[in-house]
Amino acid sequence: MPPVPSRRTYSLLIIGRAPDLQSIAATAIRGLTCEVDAVSTVDDGLVRLKETPYDAILAELDEQETVYLSCLHSIRKARPDSRLILIVDHSTSNTVIQAIREDAFSYFSRPFDADLVVAMVRQALLVRGWEFDIELISAEPNYVTIKLRCALDTADRLVQFCREMPIDLSAEDKQEVADAFREMLLNAIEHGGKLNPEGWVTVARVRTQRTLVYYVQDPGDGFKRGELAHAATQNSVDPTAHIERRIDQGMRPGGFGILITSHLVDEVIYNEAGNEVILIKHLD
Repeated sequence: MPPVPSRRTYSLLIIGRAPDLQSIAATAIRGLTCEVDAVSTVDDGLVRLKETPYDAILAELDEQETVYLSCLHSIRKARPDSRLILIVDHSTSNTVIQAIREDAFSYFSRPFDADLVVAMVRQALLVRGWEFDIELISAEPNYVTIKLRCALDTADRLVQFCREMPIDLSAEDKQEVADAFREMLLNAIEHGGKLNPEGWVTVARVRTQRTLVYYVQDPGDGFKRGELAHAATQNSVDPTAHIERRIDQGMRPGGFGILITSHLVDEVIYNEAGNEVILIKHLD
């Protein structure tokens, strides 16, 4: 559930010359009282950041990778409390990993879905207590391990980072893998972690020569797949019967996660307890 807007005044800094950044910001702040400033270069942005705190920063970094890393570090150092959303021309595993390492809020490469960026900018403005919700444990381009706090918004942030890591799949297949990964994250956060912000989910992304693998471990005790009355997989005669059970239990709309995921990737494998799952997508 997205944060409920308060009556306070928000602030957003745009760094970059691209005209679509202004339109993204204008859409993201609808219904909010928000002061928006804009500068053309990172150097100008750093001057502004030293003078003024901002809730969120939308910055386009279109330089070479070494310059990108320097700019990213400088912006985070200037305002570590601001939620930084990065826009880049070309994504590499290293630039994504460094964005996570520097605690950036989110990351997009062109061409991107403007609606996703708008939603992330709005989330960045409204969210509170986001710091250190995503922790990089180990980072090799083909083997990344991350911990994330049990909060629903954190799932969308991590999925976006992983979506940006290059992989040899079609755009449709990439989206399907992202959707499957998101469903399993939401299940881990909601059912395993009970939405407890003190709980953590561990995720590994492994790329082999022939597969993309996601491993998700939640902090819960697990489950038996035959006892999921709130899931569509256990109601084959009436695939909507679980909806009433979810309403009765005060759960968010859904219950199709396991069913959907099984159709989006090639293999879904659970451990015996049910608190660990592996998603496998074949690359050839």
